Amino acid sequence: MNMLFPNENQLIQEVQAGNKEAFRPLYHQYITPVYRFILSQIGHREDAEDLTSHTFLKAVQAIGKFRFEAKFQSWLFTIARYTIHDYWRAKYKQGKEIVFEDYMSQEVPVTEENLETHNKAEAVTDKILKLLPPNYRQILKYRFIKNYSIKDTAKALKLSEENVKVLQHRALKKAAQIYPLPYATT
Repeated sequence: MNMLFPNENQLIQEVQAGNKEAFRPLYHQYITPVYRFILSQIGHREDAEDLTSHTFLKAVQAIGKFRFEAKFQSWLFTIARYTIHDYWRAKYKQGKEIVFEDYMSQEVPVTEENLETHNKAEAVTDKILKLLPPNYRQILKYRFIKNYSIKDTAKALKLSEENVKVLQHRALKKAAQIYPLPYATT
C-alpha cells in the first residue's frame, strides 16, 4: 500500500498546533539513525536506548520553539549531541567524586577499598591523558578537571567556543579509543 506522506514541515506545524499524533511519523523516521548515532558515541546499548528516549522527549518538549531555520534532522541531532555531552559530563563527575576532602567533610570512613578505587581511577585518568595529544589533553583538563565552562575554556586557551566543542568531542572520542569502557559493545 503506497500512502502519501506529508513533508516534515507540515508534520512539525501540526505538532506545534497541538496534534500529538503528527509526531509519530517523525519519530519512526529518525529513531534508528538517532539511536545508531548515540550508540556510536556511547558504546553501551542500554545507555544509548535511554539517551535516545531522552533525545526524543526533549525534542517533543521543545518542538514549539522549532523555527524552520534548520532542517529538522539537524535540530534533532543537535539535541542528541547535547544529551550525549550531558551523559559524559555526569559519567565523568561520578568517577571524580572520590577525593580525600570529600571523606573529611562528610565524615565517611576511608577504607582500603575506597582508597584503592580512587587511586585506580586517578591512575587510569592520568594514563589516558598522557596518551592524548597535547591539545586534547589541555581541553579535557580545563573542561573536566578544572571544571571550566566552554566559554571559560575558550577564553583561557584563546580559542573559539566552537573550536573548544570540536576539540572536546574529538578528545573524548580518542580517550574512549584508548580506554574503552569494559561493558562497551561494538
